[in-house]
Amino acid sequence: LEIAKTAKEQNTGARGLRAIMEGFLQKIMFEMPDRRDVKKVVITKDVVSASADPKLVLRKQKKLPEKSEAVS
Repeated sequence: LEIAKTAKEQNTGARGLRAIMEGFLQKIMFEMPDRRDVKKVVITKDVVSASADPKLVLRKQKKLPEKSEAVS
């Protein structure tokens, strides 16, 4: 909704929507392929209107089994 509101304020059409989305998604699209710990990226109103960082939902990390002490 915030993206559409921003496009309307800027008096742009569909191309304007795309430009607005590219503006705040550019950094995210660049960084996320290397982030295997991120399950989901949540874009909030503040990300669109205030250049805030998106919320990242991280994957649950699997616990590694504890190493047993070596026997001599």
